[in-house]
Amino acid sequence: MEFIKEYRSFTKIQKLALWASLFFVFYTIFGFLIVPQILKKVAGKQLTQILQRDVSIGQIKFNPYSLLLTINEFNIKEKTSGKTFFAFDQVIVNLQVSSIFRLGPVVREMKNHLNP
Repeated sequence: MEFIKEYRSFTKIQKLALWASLFFVFYTIFGFLIVPQILKKVAGKQLTQILQRDVSIGQIKFNPYSLLLTINEFNIKEKTSGKTFFAFDQVIVNLQVSSIFRLGPVVREMKNHLNP
């Protein structure tokens, strides 16, 4: 309750600084920790359904400040035999800031390292 009393006594600039700090912390935690987990889970399920093949993703990293997405150990299996159909060790996707405004990925650059 004391924080509420103190908050009410803050100037507009102090309130703005507090909310900006909270947003910064939330954006950082959400971008670095939560987005990769959501992407890994959703992308794996959706690709498995769409391709009707077993799809596995080793690890996903996302930097919300540079909009850099790294996907490690991506693997698509054959439908019947279970052998690898397509795989890569790592792909790095550099997104543009306009992705935020267009509500979809706008890729600036993409690099990959394929499995032999």
